Amino acid sequence: MCEGLLKYISRVVTDIQSGLLYLFVVVALALLSLAFLVYEWLPQADPQIIDLGTSLDLVVAYVFLTDFFLGLFFNTHYKNKREYWRSNWLDFISAIPISSEVTHALRILRLWRAIRVIQVILNVIAARKQAKFTKEIRQKIKN
Repeated sequence: MCEGLLKYISRVVTDIQSGLLYLFVVVALALLSLAFLVYEWLPQADPQIIDLGTSLDLVVAYVFLTDFFLGLFFNTHYKNKREYWRSNWLDFISAIPISSEVTHALRILRLWRAIRVIQVILNVIAARKQAKFTKEIRQKIKN
């Protein structure tokens, strides 16, 4: 029973992390985090909004950490955990909740995640266009 549950969880996590909606949510969270980071650097930034941004950034970081560990233990697209770490180690670093001033500069690593996810979305869009083009060519050949 436990093995069946683990297989089910693995299938669900893999399906979710492979989906287009998942990519959009990750991009939105990364861009939200980046927006607060940029706002913090503005000279006229309101301290209350900075505090709100810090709180929201911690929530986003915990979401990313949860996502990372779910993928590490349950995503079946990777042969093993070592391959997952090799492919996603920067995601792990960028997901570390940052609240001290010393490590504040590491928040810029969220930009890496946003760029990476946007690249994946562009690849998915290009693949869909290519598939559509191939389908149209096949239909023309049949006719």
